[in-house]
Amino acid sequence: MGNNHTAVEQVEKPAPDVAATLYYFNGRGKADQIRWMLAATNTTFVQKTLTDRAHYLRLAEKQLTFATLPLLQIDGVELVQTQPIIRYLARKGKLAGQTPAEEVRCDIIADAIADLVSIAYSAPFRKCLSDEDACRNQTLMEERWESVGSRLEALLIGNGGKFMVGSSMTYADILVAHCITWYVEECGPNIMIPYPNQVDLQVSIISLPCIQHFIQTPQYYPPGGEDYVVHVSEIMGLPLPTHIVNRMQGKM
Repeated sequence: MGNNHTAVEQVEKPAPDVAATLYYFNGRGKADQIRWMLAATNTTFVQKTLTDRAHYLRLAEKQLTFATLPLLQIDGVELVQTQPIIRYLARKGKLAGQTPAEEVRCDIIADAIADLVSIAYSAPFRKCLSDEDACRNQTLMEERWESVGSRLEALLIGNGGKFMVGSSMTYADILVAHCITWYVEECGPNIMIPYPNQVDLQVSIISLPCIQHFIQTPQYYPPGGEDYVVHVSEIMGLPLPTHIVNRMQGKM
């Protein structure tokens, strides 16, 4: 009986007084698109940051369907996998498109953006390897943005220049604005010079009161650095680059 009682206690419960509880590391990563969607849909939330590997293993055993983060508790359900969570929030917030055709166009753009964002959230780990790896990562991000950014610009112009899909804001607009913001932070503003319509879109999204409020809170994380890499690696049991290990040992 005592063991059963302990197991129940170890299940993470949603935070009170907010609509959603997000579980993730102390940084952007795969959860950052979700944070922007929660903000855009005016969904109050808190993040419970994983503290150590034991915390992750308890979650993985009890509540992470595929042992992967992020986890979002909302509306009495527990959701995993970033893209399904995004689509859930989009439908709930009526940002998924007004017709089946618009819905699938949003999904197509979301998939393209997911590929770009995966490079961005991997960047801290590449940059921590060496200066050469940091340069290669910068080049990779710039090349991928040039390829996908030009196609996004064409889609935006073809839809009238104001929204990515349809005649009102959808979650595709939120994801594009989020991606632009992250890439500009990593690569500099010059990457947006060829894409004035996307610049206007990004400005319109980050000017929304809900997004303005969000980016002024601690829930808006900066691009990850070495501390974030160490945090994630220790929790997930991943090896750290030798030079980071040596530096950490030197501080002890």
